Amino acid sequence: MKFFPEVIHIDITDQCNLKCRHCRGNLYPTREGYTFDTLKKRLSEIISDYHSIKWVKISGGEPLLYDRLFDLIAFLHRAGIKTILQTNGTLLSEACLNKLKNSGLTKIQLSIEGATQKINDSIRGKGTFERIVNAAKLIKKSGIPFAMRTTIMKRNINEIEGIVKLAKSVGANEVGFRRVIPVGNAASANIDISEWQYAEFLNGLNTLARKYDISVFCGDPNANSLGLNKNLLMDKSGLELGGCTIGINSFCINSGGYITPCSMINLRLGDLLKDRISDVWENNFFFKKMRNRETEGCQKCVNRNVCGGCRAISFIKYGDYFKRDPRCLMKNNFKFGNTALTVAPKRITKNICNSYLFKDKLTLQIDAGHIFNEKIDVLVLTHCHYDHIVYASEIKKRNPCCKVMCGKQDAESLSKLDKNVLLKKSKFHLEPVKIDRILNQGDIINLGNLKFSVIETPGHTKGSICLYEKNKKILITGDTWYGGFGHGNTNSPSGSEEQMACSLKKLSKLKVNLILPGHYSVISRYVET
Repeated sequence: MKFFPEVIHIDITDQCNLKCRHCRGNLYPTREGYTFDTLKKRLSEIISDYHSIKWVKISGGEPLLYDRLFDLIAFLHRAGIKTILQTNGTLLSEACLNKLKNSGLTKIQLSIEGATQKINDSIRGKGTFERIVNAAKLIKKSGIPFAMRTTIMKRNINEIEGIVKLAKSVGANEVGFRRVIPVGNAASANIDISEWQYAEFLNGLNTLARKYDISVFCGDPNANSLGLNKNLLMDKSGLELGGCTIGINSFCINSGGYITPCSMINLRLGDLLKDRISDVWENNFFFKKMRNRETEGCQKCVNRNVCGGCRAISFIKYGDYFKRDPRCLMKNNFKFGNTALTVAPKRITKNICNSYLFKDKLTLQIDAGHIFNEKIDVLVLTHCHYDHIVYASEIKKRNPCCKVMCGKQDAESLSKLDKNVLLKKSKFHLEPVKIDRILNQGDIINLGNLKFSVIETPGHTKGSICLYEKNKKILITGDTWYGGFGHGNTNSPSGSEEQMACSLKKLSKLKVNLILPGHYSVISRYVET
């Protein structure tokens, strides 16, 4: 397969009027001899060589301090290439926005680090919150589409919903997040969030998008492995690709005129003063390894093509760009005494769910989004929607003695495959599911070492259930709760917003060390084995 560059990230200056706590800006200074004319020449060459460039992201430093910014945007506009300006917004004015618009700018990405003046200004500097909000209003008035972008860290992790709400209120088209990467100013600061906080954050993004009716995305490759950011995936010759797209469709040019993998990696792959970009694109070892996903932990992953992990984080942690991303969310195996838990994460290129397998004296499978190569004694369906029952009939055929269980209010729907199951036309062949045992509030499923109690949690469907193991504090939530502020929708035929609120309140009282949701990431205080 041949890969074509489509997105170029250009840091055009290392100069900035702010000193943010998390900034990567001091990674690479500008260089004598590297000029706008050099940049323009090399861009002209690659545009001519491939005819595939679609977007150029212009950043810094603060790009509004670059004296040839408008010339660069106009040049790219004449070439038919869309441009995104990534700015802190504090230097924007009506006159500046008019010049940007007349130059042909496509979109603005406006940085903000909090929903309140206190939090934002503690990260970006005193007085910046008011200036950023005013900038957003000016951008909206100008008619240039814009997104708001936040780097998540300890200081603002509790402001995520407030930031989404603020973005909606000022007229942003979307709001994006990315977890802080400890480079530049952030390298020596203890500002990163915990893995539990990160998983909760990711699992709640779709809930916030529904609640505030705005596009919400996360720029981390791991977000794609959870089925988030579907609109960011690319279709190349029938193959879905996304996540980290270094060498697949993107690369970076830093403010010194060097070609690098991305803006977070200070590894020189080429030099604009010497190299034609297409030669580097075709022949550089780093790009070749990325195209083949030659990264530890990725090659056998079901979501390898749509994620790829973050190479910057791997290097920071291990000194090796191709080690497994330490923030990888594909946690597959846990051990609790004599009980082994295997996680089959949702394959996001197929419309199915997470499934879980507990092996003890009995073998319990949770939801039928995967066929395990094991003898199944008990199959529990957390609710009746088609993506959770896809392989139920096949599992029963392979395991005739398997007992299939579900909540009382969903049993009839499963036996009839009514509208509560199908929701929409499914690409899967579904068969009616015979239920062997109805599960009610307080019922116990005893595996031997682990004993799960049933919690009735209507809201997503009228018969939704969760399972709770009190000793190990394991909560299996189906599509009721994803952790944090994330929860299933209530717009299905038997859904209820009122019942969902009651169910979430019930679950919030439980002490939990491991959340196993029907979609998105496992949230764990346990270490994967």
